[in-house]
Amino acid sequence: MYHRHVGFVWRTLRRLGIPAAELEDAVQDVFLILHRRLDEFDPTKASMPTWLYGMARGIAANRRRKAARGRRPDGVSLVPSSPLGPEQHAERAEAERVVGAFLDTLSPERRAVFELCEVEGLRGSEIAKILELNVNTVHTRIRAVRALFKTYLAQMATGAESGVNRG
Repeated sequence: MYHRHVGFVWRTLRRLGIPAAELEDAVQDVFLILHRRLDEFDPTKASMPTWLYGMARGIAANRRRKAARGRRPDGVSLVPSSPLGPEQHAERAEAERVVGAFLDTLSPERRAVFELCEVEGLRGSEIAKILELNVNTVHTRIRAVRALFKTYLAQMATGAESGVNRG
C-alpha cells in the first residue's frame, strides 16, 4: 500500500503547503493513520487515493496552523524531481514556473480541482468525493479552469512573441 501511494501522498502534501523539511514526517503521519483506520476503508464508497487525500488534507491543515504561528511554508514543487540533463531541467523549471504562476491566479476551489484532475489524474467522481462536491460542479470547474489555462498560455505565448517579459 505504501509503495503504491507514497508518491501521491508526497505530492499532495507538498501542494497543500507542507514545507520540504516536514514532508517525510507528514507522509509518515498519513500512513500511520491509514494503518490505524484501514479496517474502516470501504472501497465501494471511495478509492484509496480519495481516502488518502482526505487524510493528507487533515494533516496539512494541522501543520499549516502550527506553521502559521512561527513561519511561512516554502514554495511548492508541482513536478517530482528526477535525474535530468541541464536543458530538460531548465524546461521543467520553466514549465513549473508557468503552471505555478497560473495556479496562483485561481481561487482555492478551482485550484484544488485543477490539481487533482490535471496533476494527479483523478476522475471527476473521485474529485467530487474528496472535495465533497457534486460531480457536475467538479466537471464544470474542470472545463472552466482548462479554458482559463488555455487562455493563460495563449497570453504567455503572445507576450513572448512581442518581447514582453512576463516573469
